[in-house]
Amino acid sequence: DGDHAWLAAKHKEVLDFHRTSLREALASYDMHGFPFHFPWSDFATVKRAIAHTAIHITDPADTHTEFAIGVHTKGFTSCANNDYLSVWVYVATLKRSTSRWP
Repeated sequence: DGDHAWLAAKHKEVLDFHRTSLREALASYDMHGFPFHFPWSDFATVKRAIAHTAIHITDPADTHTEFAIGVHTKGFTSCANNDYLSVWVYVATLKRSTSRWP
């Protein structure tokens, strides 16, 4: 099954590349962030919870802060036939580490 072996090798190559790239990037940055988990109700609830952390407030003179966000959703069906949506939101600030760069 040569195609399967090639695909598995390619997958490992891409995964290793991403891991190395992430490791190198995180070595250059100070990162602060929060994971959130919500049962979905509405966007305003999610936005309010994230804004409450004040992660978006930075020094106006600091032009080197970057922001990252990741979202994952998963639908569930319970025994009582009550469907619901679970939402994970990851937010972070990234700033070049002054301790690692001249």
